[in-house]
Amino acid sequence: MALTLELSYTHLPFQLIYCFLYFGVFPPDHLPVRRTQLIRLWIAQGFVQPKNNRTSEEVADDYLTNLISIDLVQAVERDVDGRPKMCRPHPVMHLVLLQKCKEENFSLVLPQLNSNIDGQDMDKFQSLRVLDLEDAPIEKFPEEIEILHRLRYRSLRNKTVSEVPKAVGKLLNLETLDLKHKKVSRLPVEIFKLQRLRHLLVYSYKMQNLLDFDCVEGLEVLPGIKDLSALQKLSFVKASKNTKIITELRSLTQLRKLGTIDLKSENGKDLCHSNGQLPKLRSLDVKSTDEDEILDLQDFATTTRPLPLQRLYLKGRLQESPNWISLLESLVKLRLKWSKLSGSPLGALEALPELLELQLMDAYIGQKLCFQKGKFRKLKVLEFLQLDNLNEIEVQVGAMPSLEKMNMRSCKNLKCVPVGIIYLKQLKELILEGMPEEIVTKLRDGGEDRPLVEHISFISGGKIVNYRLKSDGNWDPENL
Repeated sequence: MALTLELSYTHLPFQLIYCFLYFGVFPPDHLPVRRTQLIRLWIAQGFVQPKNNRTSEEVADDYLTNLISIDLVQAVERDVDGRPKMCRPHPVMHLVLLQKCKEENFSLVLPQLNSNIDGQDMDKFQSLRVLDLEDAPIEKFPEEIEILHRLRYRSLRNKTVSEVPKAVGKLLNLETLDLKHKKVSRLPVEIFKLQRLRHLLVYSYKMQNLLDFDCVEGLEVLPGIKDLSALQKLSFVKASKNTKIITELRSLTQLRKLGTIDLKSENGKDLCHSNGQLPKLRSLDVKSTDEDEILDLQDFATTTRPLPLQRLYLKGRLQESPNWISLLESLVKLRLKWSKLSGSPLGALEALPELLELQLMDAYIGQKLCFQKGKFRKLKVLEFLQLDNLNEIEVQVGAMPSLEKMNMRSCKNLKCVPVGIIYLKQLKELILEGMPEEIVTKLRDGGEDRPLVEHISFISGGKIVNYRLKSDGNWDPENL
């Protein structure tokens, strides 16, 4: 195996050698690495260039796919559409990788870093392209950062820094500013000078409970965001602070991923019209100001061309079933949260040709959902969360023929598993979280519903108090 992998490395095209060696930058306890992070770092270092009308990100995705196909890199975790989420070098190659990095003087990894960087030392790093301080104990970043003229990637994830200095406006080559999980709520206007900025991530989650409506804290943006014309990813913008921001979004024609929070009902039409002018938008995440505020997004149905969305997350009350979603022929993942629809949303969704994952969380206040024969043909993951009035789920023969995972959580009036679950022959995993004990009892060995789920390889059930991130003690499933 080792010899085969070394031969694979030896025959790598030159543009892939540096991409593979870059895994040596990450200490063992920082592996696996996020695909999105890895790709942005490759681009920042200049390993990847746009080619044949394809963006650098798209080319980098191809490079990663190539490395995975020859086993030099492993996809530790994949998204529902098969796209890698977390990657690491093949364990057999890790020591070889580190040796190659040393031989070629490719990288140097420092064992630790003081909690504050002395600004007087900044002139030693003027050629720096990447400054990734994720998980470093940084409390304050010096104003002297302005001399890092070549900096393309700056990450301060998971830190206590609450303010970004105005000097950030001097980093004219910056492509990624990643301040996720930080306390920054506002950026200086100098940020609008960064004409090459492609990824602006400034938001945090309230870790105690990810199912709270206000679990995401976003960013207040001042007018001028339209000047960041190279932006591809922007999350999460507070839409209620200045409504002009919503109309400015239509100028960001390179956007592929957009997240907005605190959207007022009267601003929904403007958001629809702005998104209709974003031809490259693939992911949209929209949350209203509170659970009672209507998300007025019906004007999506009047856009001049079908939106090329692949991922859609709507968080807030919907006045009527979102029939316009049926126009999204490329949609892969859909999450409807706090929609509180009186009518079943399934009719608008069941014919989506590429839909792989559907989550309904407090999205429906009716009592029954019916999955009809021949519908949801590609669906792999289905989640029912906090549907308080739901007391029956019916699955007809031939519905959801590809379903592999079903998650049912906190549906307090549901007394049994879906009628017709026995027809879901591809179902491998059934998760019951915080469900009535009656359901769990029926599924145990000897229970009356046990024969209906014998084809499912993993079933879990139990009661939970809160849903937390893994580091905070995620619910431990009980295999029935």
